[in-house]
Amino acid sequence: MLSWTMCDVVRWGGCTARRTAQKVALLKQKVQDKYVQAVLLQEVCQSTLNELLTQLGPGWSANCTPYHWSEKGKLSVSPCETKPGRPTEPLDPHDDVGTAIVVKAGLPDPVKHPMLQPSTALVPPFQCATADYFELRLCNVHSPQRESDNDFPALDHRDDYQLAVKDIVEDYPKVVFGGDFTPGRRTRALSTPRCGSPRSRTPRDRTHRGTRNATRTVGLARSPDLPVLASS
Repeated sequence: MLSWTMCDVVRWGGCTARRTAQKVALLKQKVQDKYVQAVLLQEVCQSTLNELLTQLGPGWSANCTPYHWSEKGKLSVSPCETKPGRPTEPLDPHDDVGTAIVVKAGLPDPVKHPMLQPSTALVPPFQCATADYFELRLCNVHSPQRESDNDFPALDHRDDYQLAVKDIVEDYPKVVFGGDFTPGRRTRALSTPRCGSPRSRTPRDRTHRGTRNATRTVGLARSPDLPVLASS
């Protein structure tokens, strides 16, 4: 199992360039060298995910769930890149940014679970799907940033988000979950259309913290420019 915050969105401030080819090559190498069975990605653009699936080859499945921007409660999908000087217009309306579950197996029953929505802030998703051959539920977390709601900066939505995650994963008899639990402020991410779904082997038993019938900790890495990947 491997988890990686891809840092594909330059305007969010975590990286200076997308560097798609290098990141995809590094992920592919890690998958092959460490016999990684499943990958949980955060902040990944649809175009990067498509390239990763092409490089991994046949048999891989993926489910992608987009981030949204909430403006006074009105939601719009966050694009990977925006037009120069037009921060609300996507450069490519088909290239959204999302979280993704990638597995060498079928991936039925994908669900985006509803979470507490801030007033004006980036809204990270929480997604789960079943690796069908292994009868294992995989869930992908990206905890909200602290003090990220522009309308209510004193509120910290992380507790509500993580309690909701706990309630959801405890309902599954076999579950692996992981992702980005990092604190800190996030710069505003503006929006527009759509993270699609395109194409992992048996994930070894690795989990974040104890949940029923689940084991240890999923590897977590962040990718500013070129990262050190962590896997378990």
